[in-house]
Amino acid sequence: MKAKLSLFAILIWSSLFLAWCINQSNTSLSTKKTAFMNQQHNVIQTGSTVSFDYIGSFPSGEVFDTSLADIAKQNWIYITGRQYEPLEVVIGQHQIIPGLEEALIGHQEGDQFKVEIPPQKAYWDYNPEAKALLPISQFWTGALPKVGDVIVVTNAQGQPFQVKVLEVNDQWVVIDLNHPMAGKTLVFEIYIKKVK
Repeated sequence: MKAKLSLFAILIWSSLFLAWCINQSNTSLSTKKTAFMNQQHNVIQTGSTVSFDYIGSFPSGEVFDTSLADIAKQNWIYITGRQYEPLEVVIGQHQIIPGLEEALIGHQEGDQFKVEIPPQKAYWDYNPEAKALLPISQFWTGALPKVGDVIVVTNAQGQPFQVKVLEVNDQWVVIDLNHPMAGKTLVFEIYIKKVK
């Protein structure tokens, strides 16, 4: 009787262990299958390197930027010497505006889509208080900016950025620190070329 009980206990333990092993194997296979499917279909996720063409416009339809030379020429925004080619970014590295990065996640190589991005997910709302004074002495006498000019200045980290001149007087040049696209809703047509 004792031998039968031990044999019965061994059979139950073996069955439970086998069931656990099968469950672990299925969980592992499911994880591997999901990872394989994401690679197979090149689904964009955090860490993906994505190459895409784009057409950026305002809701009115006015195109402000594009990676396509023919579109730039058609819309009178073509810049000689600029390389018109797909933009390549790593998702999660904050290399593009947040709304565009979010819109790319979940798409695949070959997808085409259009997305409207509000100011809060692009270049934020316009802040009328975001102004700075630059001493007039920082500019060459023959190269003083005029109201409305866009000039390049550097921030505290030494990174260049564009600012708009709001006022010029005898002592100061007043600049607008808002991004030129601040407060604007942006529309992007996206053509995903490659996902790694």
